[in-house]
Amino acid sequence: MPSVRLKGVIRRKGGAGSGNYGHAGRPGKVGGSAPSKGGFGSGTAPELHGGWEVIRSTYAGGGPLASRLREDDRAHAFMDDGVRNWGDVEDPAWILADGTTRSNVKESIVDELSERSGVDKSVVNEIVGQWSSSSNDSKVGSLSLQEAMSEEFGVPLSDWQKEQIGKFGDMSYMSVWKNRYAQLQTEIRDYTNWLVDQKNKLIARGVDNPVTRASLQEIRDTAYKLKWEELKRDIGDEDNTYMAITDRDNERKVIRAMYDYTQEKMAAFGFKPDDKITLWRGVSQIDFGEQYDTVDYFGNSMESWSAGYRVARGFGYKGDILAMDVPVRNILGTAKTGFGSLPEGEYVIFGNIPGNKAVIEK
Repeated sequence: MPSVRLKGVIRRKGGAGSGNYGHAGRPGKVGGSAPSKGGFGSGTAPELHGGWEVIRSTYAGGGPLASRLREDDRAHAFMDDGVRNWGDVEDPAWILADGTTRSNVKESIVDELSERSGVDKSVVNEIVGQWSSSSNDSKVGSLSLQEAMSEEFGVPLSDWQKEQIGKFGDMSYMSVWKNRYAQLQTEIRDYTNWLVDQKNKLIARGVDNPVTRASLQEIRDTAYKLKWEELKRDIGDEDNTYMAITDRDNERKVIRAMYDYTQEKMAAFGFKPDDKITLWRGVSQIDFGEQYDTVDYFGNSMESWSAGYRVARGFGYKGDILAMDVPVRNILGTAKTGFGSLPEGEYVIFGNIPGNKAVIEK
């Protein structure tokens, strides 16, 4: 059976581990390496059907496309839930979601993940938004999130991801970031103490306002946010190209909260952890083999797949489309619960699970 390993030439959106490698988590810690005692399962090759039929949401290039693979109505239904259909009733609602709907969905996601993780909303908003900017590529903000997820769930980074992270470690610009970051914790502590001192002075004067009513944790959060933004301005990196969005602990808290929220929402919709849904990924400029071949699939630690073939086809320019039946327990986030674009029907999965198998579509 052919083996597929992703390299840097592909676009990583459009379409998505860990195995539970000998350990079930971090005792006494929030989160862990495994989502449950069962760990993660491998994705499997979707069933091929004897006849050709038009699959949903494939009206592109002037006409419907037919395939021996079928889209998964359940994957569509989860994305469609609560989304108004502004177009043809035959199209999924998610694919035509308007700006207001998308904004409301993302706002609710940020609120939920902030509450679950205890991380400030502004930081959560930037983490969620970073995926839309770049899920990998050449931005440390994105690669750091990939690394954090790998640590949190025990999902190995792909060779390509390790190579990208290694490149940044050699950049002279990064030494500026590392030296400056080393001072950050001291600055946050000192600034927190100064804010507490100012609060106590106001209390002594009998002042009653939001400052004097602020808890110590709220004061620390304020100091953290202000000093982190100051650091980013100092080194000219407000788009997260050379530095992470926040510290590793916060990254892991938000990613763990995203996984838990996603799994809860999918369970409420009727999915069981071991259920599998068919998802699609477009890979540009790579020919994996013949149409309907089954291949071993080695992806990135977390990557984007789609409920719709049409979306994947758009990202698979001069390449192939892959379809995989993905265990629900392997889904980290969705456009309704975390990372991902609603008009792309995006599911973010653990892509580097041993034993993953996919089917090639053209």
